[in-house]
Amino acid sequence: MTNVPLCYCGCGEPALFAARHVHYRLKSKEKFGQWEPRDMGFATVCHFWIGALSTGRERAGRYGRIYLRGKYRGAHRAIYEEKIGPVPPGKHLHHLCGVTRCVNPEHLIPVTPSEHSRYSISLKLDDESVRWIRRTSVGAIDAARILKVSESLIYQVRAGTIWTHVT
Repeated sequence: MTNVPLCYCGCGEPALFAARHVHYRLKSKEKFGQWEPRDMGFATVCHFWIGALSTGRERAGRYGRIYLRGKYRGAHRAIYEEKIGPVPPGKHLHHLCGVTRCVNPEHLIPVTPSEHSRYSISLKLDDESVRWIRRTSVGAIDAARILKVSESLIYQVRAGTIWTHVT
């Protein structure tokens, strides 16, 4: 028998045609174990997803994904539904810890899309960042790049439409 290379992810499975074997053939219970505990500064440890990651323009590499019951799903959503129950219709799951690859159900809460936007903005900036945005002469594009936020967020802060409590 010839030497068959093993999957580079460390699972020990043979990878016949590529550097990685097809993980979606795992049983669903085994799939939920593709995370490792990481202290990301939140009150409890994050379950950091180390399996497959999301694709697509907006979400590429930011969220874990899992092939379950015939389709790809967000790993955080699949695990939440497995451990807690279904997400109410019209709700998104918000990561309280701010780590999008975290799949710890204790860190996830169902919220409306508008609540989700408000929570997400509040995680990206703090009072000191808002003060810096308002007093700096750096352009919006560069400020957005430095703080890793959108240009529109910089414009909204400067216009005073959000973060109005910070002077």
